Amino acid sequence: MKNNYIYKINDCDKQSPIGNKALSLFSLSRHQCNIPETYICDFNAYKSFLSNSKDTEKSIYDELT
Repeated sequence: MKNNYIYKINDCDKQSPIGNKALSLFSLSRHQCNIPETYICDFNAYKSFLSNSKDTEKSIYDELT
């Protein structure tokens, strides 16, 4: 089973499990403000890391490569 933890900020929505900083960047991008290409790691990665850190680290590494 492949987990997706990394997303482009433009692929998120207001209900996405992301932090306040990412939510602010999302809001700015929706209001036509120029922000750099941004990737975020969601809260599901954090929850998974707490229970199974090695598998989560590998999943994130694989997504980034």
